[in-house]
Amino acid sequence: MENEVYQINNVILLFFLVVFVLSFLLYPIIYQFFAHVGKSEESTANRWSQQTKPTVGGIVFFISFLITMMLAFIICDNTQFFYSLAFGGFLLGAFLSFITGLIDDTKRLLPYQKFILQSIIASIVILTGNNIHFFNVYELDAILTYIWFVGLMNSINFLDNMDGMATTLSIGIITAIITISIFSPSYDPPLYLLLMMGVIAFLLAFLYFNWPPSKFYMGDNGSMLLGFLLAYLGVKFIWNNVSFHQLTPFQHLTMVWLIYLWPITDTALVAVERLSLGKKPWEGGKDHTNHHLVFLGLKEKQVLFTTMAIMLLINLIVFLFFQSNTWNIFLWLGILSFIGAFTLFFVIIIFLINKPQQ
Repeated sequence: MENEVYQINNVILLFFLVVFVLSFLLYPIIYQFFAHVGKSEESTANRWSQQTKPTVGGIVFFISFLITMMLAFIICDNTQFFYSLAFGGFLLGAFLSFITGLIDDTKRLLPYQKFILQSIIASIVILTGNNIHFFNVYELDAILTYIWFVGLMNSINFLDNMDGMATTLSIGIITAIITISIFSPSYDPPLYLLLMMGVIAFLLAFLYFNWPPSKFYMGDNGSMLLGFLLAYLGVKFIWNNVSFHQLTPFQHLTMVWLIYLWPITDTALVAVERLSLGKKPWEGGKDHTNHHLVFLGLKEKQVLFTTMAIMLLINLIVFLFFQSNTWNIFLWLGILSFIGAFTLFFVIIIFLINKPQQ
């Protein structure tokens, strides 16, 4: 048994290194061939940096994603799932997410056009059986799934507003999901673990080029695909996790909020602020939490290190949660206190601290 686990770990480590190296080598190559993609003043209007840079990161994301899937197909013993309707819906949703973002980077989609395409993607997810099972009422679960996918695709897209920001958050979220998947009874090595390790590998490779000052951006083609993958993994390992069946609905929702704390809280509060100012929620602007941290005096790199620290803390809480093997009131009070303090901090810096005139 120990020898088998050792072999699996070696395969996963080798898999991670292969995807990381291939991705790292692909970024400069793709940069040379697609340097014109998304390179316009409009593409940087809502970013912290006002420099015009190509948005080619997502192209490598998608290529690396395909490499990850092909390698997983070769490694996995049970390939029957790869021919299932659910897996086909997942692949089609990922492909359309990337294409939607790529079109937006090159042709500039109007908000309603992007929303229609995102709605089609969410509908495909639902119709192919990848939907959330929370209410155990199909119609309600379908609505929740729709909101979850469209909301996260837009949230990650909005948070890709500063070098390294969306990448750092996504790595932290996926790391927490890996911890949950390992402790779950339904844990299925190696398919989903390989998928998540592959995503982290190409994100870490991208972070080298996207660290401020970045050489290029991930673009909408990258953030849309990333948002879709985060939403899908959330459905698989958090919303539909059998380990959470013993939780109350409130506790279950608390765990979802904990893992996706930054994107959910930031997107919700920024939308409320924009509505209160008579603005449209989908309009871009330098009014996100990371922008306010800069207004408080932090440098871009300090904001990223702050983000990393928060995501590390969330991962530690998740690890302790599953290690404790107990669901006591003190643990839940600690989690709720952390979420409450985090949310209050966001409310203060977004609503109560004046930002410089843009």
